Amino acid sequence: YEMIRKAILEEKWSDIPGLLTPDGSLEKWVGDRASISSEGKMSIDGRELPNSLKERINSMITKGEDPAPFFRFWERLLKNPSWRSVEQLWPFLANSGIPITKDGCFLAYKGVRHDLKDQHSGTVSNVPGVINELPRNQISDDPNVACHFGFHVGALSYARGFAARVVVCKVDPSDVVCIPYD
Repeated sequence: YEMIRKAILEEKWSDIPGLLTPDGSLEKWVGDRASISSEGKMSIDGRELPNSLKERINSMITKGEDPAPFFRFWERLLKNPSWRSVEQLWPFLANSGIPITKDGCFLAYKGVRHDLKDQHSGTVSNVPGVINELPRNQISDDPNVACHFGFHVGALSYARGFAARVVVCKVDPSDVVCIPYD
């Protein structure tokens, strides 16, 4: 409704027909790569979005907000080779209130020592601007073990619970290896 109203107020008459259907509105954001089924299922490149992500996107479109970061997030997430990470990451982020960036990454929190080194080994620098990387096959993907091999980020309340300081980390969804059950 808001987008139709805006088109009328701005006298963008040619935009209105495309805004009258969910597919038309969706096409505005992601082109012909997106579709909505008769059952209301939203897909991009043939891959159905989780209901909670679809609802978030629909809510943003309804409010006239730009949902593009969430489409970018989904595109990045689909590059992740782990089925479990693809299935579990969005529900975790949505439940934790972790923000999505304009480029489709997300901002999570890491508890660190006073010197900004990691809590466990004290050897990994987390100074702003440092990029930490590990080969994927050197990171534990066991969701039953909360603190195992690899780099860890999480919700703010979790990171604050055991650390002297907290840093904000930008994470590409395609790089997430595991979402622990805890």
